[in-house]
Amino acid sequence: MHSPTTAADSTRRASSPFSPGYHAAPGYATPGYAATLPNFSAPGPIMMRGGSRRSMLAGLCTFQAFLLMYLYFFSSSAPCDKGKMIPKEGSQYVYDAENRAYQYDRNMPLIFIGGVPRSGTTLARVMLDAHPSIRCGEETRVIPRILAMQVQWRRSTKEKSRLEEAGVTDEVLDDAISSFVLEVIAKHGEAAPYLCNKDPFTHKSTVYLSSLFPNAKFILMLRDGRAAVHSMITRKVTITGFDLTSYRNSLTKWNQAIENMYSQCVQVGPTKCMPVQYEQLVLHPKEWMERILTFLEIPWDEAVLHHQDFIGKPGGASLSKIERSTDQVVKPVNLDALTSWVGHMPDDVVRDMPYIAPMLQRLGYDPRQNPPDYGKPDAVVLENTKKLKGQEYQYNPDALPVQVAIPGHPGDVNPPLGDAGEGKGQMEAPGVGENAQEQPQGEKRMDHVPVPPA
Repeated sequence: MHSPTTAADSTRRASSPFSPGYHAAPGYATPGYAATLPNFSAPGPIMMRGGSRRSMLAGLCTFQAFLLMYLYFFSSSAPCDKGKMIPKEGSQYVYDAENRAYQYDRNMPLIFIGGVPRSGTTLARVMLDAHPSIRCGEETRVIPRILAMQVQWRRSTKEKSRLEEAGVTDEVLDDAISSFVLEVIAKHGEAAPYLCNKDPFTHKSTVYLSSLFPNAKFILMLRDGRAAVHSMITRKVTITGFDLTSYRNSLTKWNQAIENMYSQCVQVGPTKCMPVQYEQLVLHPKEWMERILTFLEIPWDEAVLHHQDFIGKPGGASLSKIERSTDQVVKPVNLDALTSWVGHMPDDVVRDMPYIAPMLQRLGYDPRQNPPDYGKPDAVVLENTKKLKGQEYQYNPDALPVQVAIPGHPGDVNPPLGDAGEGKGQMEAPGVGENAQEQPQGEKRMDHVPVPPA
């Protein structure tokens, strides 16, 4: 999807009755306002010198009155402060290979997929990418970075004061950041009626993004923290603040990160943010994709259950060699990764699990159950798993890097949040310290998938 769009791309991203972003290409209009002054009739014959003078004075008075009225009404319809530039609001358009125009602006229904890395965010986005009306694309790398900078600017009293002194107010920053995020999402892949972004740590800014994009919706991917941490350690996916030599440390940092993200999901409410357990998406892909598309208010399409058939094809999913899940999501949904962590953790960590990672219990996982019982899989998932054991699906990337590098810190998945400009050398893990949010109380635990209260 990052390569130039070809004519074939239009076969799956075609317009449809449920494509709110589709518009005919706009015509060109003369910019600005066209002001029409009063049209006065020519004066009658001059009968005498005194009458001529009176007629001229009357005409000038009438013209002045009309001019004053015009200036009054014009200025009142377009108020502005002296010296302040008021940009004219408008939408932008992106075009597909057949020159169909898709409108994008801050009020469009953007989709944000996020969660702690190794929690199924890539699987969720490639399944949505298979839908002919949705384009997610690869991780942008820059969106989490700009959001982290925004946190840094606002929590540093000194920096905030400097910015305000320079006229860079919160309003200015919000407009600039929303424009940046929107342009990256709209233009880093092919045009489509629905645009989505998958950068895992964007969900540390769910509340902020929700304020920038009022119609955006968020899918928070949840996964058993033991499985997520085991995957980080075995695949050497480095994240700032996570000590990959220690299960205890990494589970503690996982707990802090998911607590922050889940709290923000609760804060924006169930109409804006939907938590999805990775395990349930794997066990029951059709049921959960139906729920997700219903939540997004996008009509059902069977293609989302066959994402592997659309990898690298026009209108399908584009994969990156630097994303560590690439070798997994080229396969159909299967059970291989659900319990691979069992038996690999130190005994003391297993014993202390309820205290190390209390969010496990809150999210519906049993911290003392080894192996866990996530539920019974659908028949099609069992069949996919059997085929994989027969090696019918294989993936051999040309070259994968040793570790993932995500914006803001070489070799790190998490962009740094420390204010390095003021001497803070230690980078914080997501959801740690000042960036963490107070935990809401009173949520009810569901059997499988926790749903934030209204």
